[in-house]
Amino acid sequence: MTAMVEIKELEKQFSLSRGIWQKDSRVIKAVDQVSFSIGEGEIVGLVGESGSGKTTLARVILGLTSMTSGSVVIDGVDLEKADKKDRDKLHREIAVVFQDPASNLNPRQTVENSIMRPMRIHGVPKAEARRRAREVLAMVKMDERYLDSYPHQLSGGQLQRIAIARALALSPRIMISAR
Repeated sequence: MTAMVEIKELEKQFSLSRGIWQKDSRVIKAVDQVSFSIGEGEIVGLVGESGSGKTTLARVILGLTSMTSGSVVIDGVDLEKADKKDRDKLHREIAVVFQDPASNLNPRQTVENSIMRPMRIHGVPKAEARRRAREVLAMVKMDERYLDSYPHQLSGGQLQRIAIARALALSPRIMISAR
């Protein structure tokens, strides 16, 4: 089985300076020599205590944070060597559900518009995006009546399901939950 995600000896370090007058700095290893691979169709959960580097690892995989060393290969694309075309392809294939769904939904947009937005950005025609929004809402066990709702009208659990529906809208090959 070919790996969809392959992480090899990944490291991410942050330098913290001690102050204005002190020139030395402290290095924090947020991710230290992590290696694993995930095959197509596999579901993997990464468990660790708060501050153990789970979110930093997710941010590196998503290309939101640069790695210090190692490699990340997603669907055959090496993140360090990826050009714009490869990165655009990955943006369509990877979906993310963030820990706080309320902060990732526009309070001025309806649920329907929030779900449709990624599809419209990627060129999906409006009618098809609207149909798909209804489909993914059903997948997360929510009634169509919520499509006209605004984020402030929903509970935390409903917002989380909307965030999942939005992530599913483009039928991603990889889904990351950064929690």
